[in-house]
Amino acid sequence: MNKIEMLNKKLIFPPRKGKSENEPLECSEAVVIIGANGSGKSRLGRWIEEHQESSQVVHRISAQKNLDFSEYVPLTSMEKAINEFLFGISAIPQGREELQIKMMQRWKANQRPELSVTPMLDDYNQVLSLLFAKENNRNSRIVDQIREMQSEGNDQSPTISDSPIDVIQRIWKDILPHRKLVIENDKVTAAISNSDTYHGREMSDGERVALYLMAQCLCVPNDSILIIDEPEIHLHKSLMNKLWS
Repeated sequence: MNKIEMLNKKLIFPPRKGKSENEPLECSEAVVIIGANGSGKSRLGRWIEEHQESSQVVHRISAQKNLDFSEYVPLTSMEKAINEFLFGISAIPQGREELQIKMMQRWKANQRPELSVTPMLDDYNQVLSLLFAKENNRNSRIVDQIREMQSEGNDQSPTISDSPIDVIQRIWKDILPHRKLVIENDKVTAAISNSDTYHGREMSDGERVALYLMAQCLCVPNDSILIIDEPEIHLHKSLMNKLWS
C-alpha cells in the first residue's frame, strides 16, 4: 500500500484548565484522542472544526453515519460535487461564511440543535458522486492531451495519473483480497472470487464503512485537516490496522 506523506499541521485546541488562550499543537503525523464515553471527544472535534485558521480546510466525519447509498450514484459537475461533499449544498450563497453554511447544511444544526455535535451524517452519495466527478475530470484531461498530441503528430501515450478510484481499488485489493470491488458506470458493485456480481449496497457494514472512509480521505482538498470520530466503528481490528497504517 502506498504510504501517505503527512504534512506539518497546526491544530488549535481549547484553553487548558485555568488558562484563557487557545493552545496550538504542531503535528506531523496523525493525532489520536482517547477518552471514555461521554468525556467530550466528539464535542472537541466540533470545537476544532470551528476554531481552526480560516486558510485551512477542516473536514469532520461523524461516528454516526448512514452507510446506505443509491443503486445509481448521482453524477454532477466537479464544482457542485465538491460543494455538496464539503458543505452539504450545491452552491455557496454570496456573502455567507463557509463555516456557517457547513454547520447549517451539512450538520443540520438549525434543524436539530440538540444533535449538532454528533448527528447522523448522510453523505455517502455525495462522496461517491465526487469520486466519479474526479474520475471523469481526469479522463477528460487525458482525452484532451491525446488529441493535442495527435494534432502535433506525437504518437506517444500521455502519462496517466491515478484517480481516487484507482487508489481505492488498489488499497481494497490489499486489505480485502477475497472480495473484488468495481466502481464504474455510476455504480458500485462487488463479487467474491468468480461468483456473480452484486450491488455494493449489499456489502457488509465493515466493507461499506471501509469504502466510505477511503473515499472521504481521498476526496478532501490537499492540505486539509481530517477529523474522524470513532474510526473503528464496524471495522474488524485487523482491517482497521491495515486501513490506517
